[in-house]
Amino acid sequence: MTRRLRRYIAVALAPLLLACGDDAGLTPIARQLAAAEARWEAQGLSHYTVESRIICFCPPVMAQWHELTVASDSVIAIRRLEFVGEVPFDEEADRRWFASVESMFVRMRSWPSSMRGNRLEATFDDQTGLPTRVNFITGPELADGGAVYEFRALKPGLTSARRF
Repeated sequence: MTRRLRRYIAVALAPLLLACGDDAGLTPIARQLAAAEARWEAQGLSHYTVESRIICFCPPVMAQWHELTVASDSVIAIRRLEFVGEVPFDEEADRRWFASVESMFVRMRSWPSSMRGNRLEATFDDQTGLPTRVNFITGPELADGGAVYEFRALKPGLTSARRF
């Protein structure tokens, strides 16, 4: 059996196995996250654009929609799409605040265990697995440690050259 076929079978069966298997320690959000990540990885995207914004206790420009260009799991360009409210037109968003979808999945998996009391709420696109809204919630001891990341308007670019 080829690696590509094995990967296809694994991606296709992941949601079923998660639903049927012995998952006593697996939370509903962890099952949802695993299924969404499998859908995302099945696309094999190495280059794409996606719109994103961050709602948090951060500079107001971050809450406006930006188009991210991602290559090899890294955000390589940002273009601000909205110019509303009190944010000056020349204010630029800090690239370090934004995340590729791949790095967002890594952060979602580790968030609940990174600090006592952390929780995660997320919604995903049914077809692509794109996380459309991710709410990182901190424990009650932190007043402003959480953030909401939103993604929309995925436009695939190049697909991966990897062989499966």
